[in-house]
Amino acid sequence: MKERLNENAVGLTFGSAAATLHALWVIAVGAGFGQALADWWHSVHFLSDMHVVSGFSLGTAVLGILGAFVLSYVLGRFLAALWNLFSRK
Repeated sequence: MKERLNENAVGLTFGSAAATLHALWVIAVGAGFGQALADWWHSVHFLSDMHVVSGFSLGTAVLGILGAFVLSYVLGRFLAALWNLFSRK
């Protein structure tokens, strides 16, 4: 029988990864090179509809990081639960 996934551990892994990526984005915006990074990101994906990066806001930054963590945690738990369901013998 396949090993069951720990749903909480998978949720924490997904949540931590997403929160870390969002924190790096917050640092980029706060340091003043968020627009250049966004422009580059769009160009390497063949996108021409450029977005304008807004000014830094600590409240928005915290809300974005927490939101990314919570939503990704839920997604991770859900995916682990599906794995556990479908991997039963």
